[in-house]
Amino acid sequence: MIDQRSSITAPADVVGNRGAVASSAFGSFRSRVWAAVRTATVEHKFLALLLVLFLAKGVAISFIHAPYSGHDEVAHYAYLQTVAEQHRVPVLPELESWRAAYLDDKSYIHDRMPPEFWQYCRFTTRDWSPGCGEYTDPVYAMTLGGLYFPTGWIYTANHPPLYYLVMTPLFWLTDNLSIDGQLYALRLAAIPFGL
Repeated sequence: MIDQRSSITAPADVVGNRGAVASSAFGSFRSRVWAAVRTATVEHKFLALLLVLFLAKGVAISFIHAPYSGHDEVAHYAYLQTVAEQHRVPVLPELESWRAAYLDDKSYIHDRMPPEFWQYCRFTTRDWSPGCGEYTDPVYAMTLGGLYFPTGWIYTANHPPLYYLVMTPLFWLTDNLSIDGQLYALRLAAIPFGL
């Protein structure tokens, strides 16, 4: 009589067999990847190496640079925050209407960078930084030649909104993090945009 029970294996959902199935699946994946690497052309291997280096560089730069020290990160974050929280794109200030409103009641009618980013004002354009380091509160208006001008406005408002719309769900998902933690998540998520 032939004993066929020895060739029967337990199904994957049996508790004692799960580790063997996972190990087998990982081993199978690893062997398929290794086989693909061995049979790849030189060009494919070179492109794969470039991709790995690009991703490694992106991750390293995301954490090496100080928060909001990257190119216009404060303004880009303010744009994204406007899209995510107010469901609209920011608008560049129209000088004459802004000046009339400011002279009337000292109100700021322009989309501006949030006050919590004043600590990063040294990384913005010079229009928001004349008082950087001199004042403890953000400066949103200044005089030059006897005329008033808006400062701290979201100068990236001239950018098209697609990137910010794509990043909005991540902004919502990371809303419980600090603004620095949220920035690191946004930096990492932006790496594929460089491909």
